[in-house]
Amino acid sequence: MRPLWYILDKDKNSVPAKDAAQANRLLSDTDARRVALDKIFIEDYGVALTISTVFLVLDHSHSPKSKPVLFESMIFNGDETESMNRYCTWQEAVEGHKKMVELAKNNIWVGRVLDKISADISGTKAVTKKIIEGLKKELFYN
Repeated sequence: MRPLWYILDKDKNSVPAKDAAQANRLLSDTDARRVALDKIFIEDYGVALTISTVFLVLDHSHSPKSKPVLFESMIFNGDETESMNRYCTWQEAVEGHKKMVELAKNNIWVGRVLDKISADISGTKAVTKKIIEGLKKELFYN
């Protein structure tokens, strides 16, 4: 049976935890689990997006035949979670985080252009929603 709890070794490789107590120590240490954190502030609209990627400690895969899914990137818009991707390795998480940041920046630029040329979009919430919808599509299809 595959382990449920994991920790990180000195090279950032995931290894099975000895026990739940060891996993819980890492789980409570946010800084030790953080892969990356970026904040993007969109002055034009007063919107701040936070992109956070962390080591989950608990395997989130849904199949015993797949590799353990142990990392997660999320985009937060205030208190709302806008998008999420999960990964199996630290390196995949690093690359996924970079891609998510780049896509967010690209979609913000597209949102600004659309806002200037489209009469349909009015207000910060509509612009933010359009940006996030574009970002979700990009993340899902790529």
